[in-house]
Amino acid sequence: MVEGDDCATAITTDRLVIRPWRLDDADRFFDIYRRQEVTRWLGAEPMQDRREAIELIERILAQLNDTEARFGSWAVVEQSTGVPVGGVGLKPLPDGEGEVEIAWNLHPDRWGNGFASEAAAAVLARGFADGLPEVWAVTYLDNHRSAAVCRRIGMQLLGITHLWYHKPLLMFWTGASPGQEPSREPDQPAPAEVFGA
Repeated sequence: MVEGDDCATAITTDRLVIRPWRLDDADRFFDIYRRQEVTRWLGAEPMQDRREAIELIERILAQLNDTEARFGSWAVVEQSTGVPVGGVGLKPLPDGEGEVEIAWNLHPDRWGNGFASEAAAAVLARGFADGLPEVWAVTYLDNHRSAAVCRRIGMQLLGITHLWYHKPLLMFWTGASPGQEPSREPDQPAPAEVFGA
């Protein structure tokens, strides 16, 4: 059950509720982002203190109030337990021209259950319903789990880009309309082993 202000922005799937993070999620949030196996894929250092989690949740909530409703970072909550399993977000890419990125991360204790694909597909559908013409995802070259999620939610691997984060990343794309072409091209093709993964 989703209560209060969460109702207007929540997305419900078969197993999940995607809703704004709350301050009472701080323990779980910290437990997710204190882990090297999570933060290594974000290009970030693990959190060292629960206070960092509270401060980041406060910033995320402030950004939700200050930006377009279709952009943000949300908790992915397992309906059966009420516990956040991770996060999912839509945001403009840095140093871009309005391109929008979808991203996700889960607590390792919930990997392998299809929650990332379920949450990302729901947020992607919401983004297109809210008028986004296309959505991008970028992953490290060896992040096979996220590359698999991209494929499961219908994103196309275009190749390798240095465009937004200024390091080599796999570039995935999907558009809102059938037959649509991406607005950007990769710097180089993806390695053959990525296509076969």
